[in-house]
Amino acid sequence: MTRLLYVTGVSCAGKTHLGRTLAEHPDADVTWDDIDIHARERPTTAWLNWLHWRAAELLVKADDLADTRHPPELVIVTGISWPFRVIESPAWHQQSRLESVEWLLLDPPWKLVKARLNERLADKPKSDRRETIDYNRSLRRTLRDQVESIKGGYVSTDPESFMFVAKDLVGL
Repeated sequence: MTRLLYVTGVSCAGKTHLGRTLAEHPDADVTWDDIDIHARERPTTAWLNWLHWRAAELLVKADDLADTRHPPELVIVTGISWPFRVIESPAWHQQSRLESVEWLLLDPPWKLVKARLNERLADKPKSDRRETIDYNRSLRRTLRDQVESIKGGYVSTDPESFMFVAKDLVGL
């Protein structure tokens, strides 16, 4: 049966890198999707709603993959996803072919996240950088609270151990 693992966290936590690395592992039967792969197409006004919608759409896609002739053992979805929003979506009640849905929160030290954000946003105006950093600081607590409160929720705080934790969840 197919399992679904959402890898979530704030911007610059390492979600995409981790998902890509696991999907490319030669011993893994993994399919990988990234919520932000079509980020340029998201609306400028309701982008949080778009992220919620995209996370739920990828749940539906994973459920459909589980019903194929050669379903993957694991589907990994990386990107900012709120567990409660996925659970609240109609997609949650429609999925029936997945063995489990789990969340892994990558929560590196704030100092590292802030440095990565500053590097990523170096060409943006200072006010935009500050707004993004403040938003991610508050998002960090929200995501952690949600992931810690659900069955199948895991938190990893040490960037050095992200791959070990993920490989353990993947079964490598």
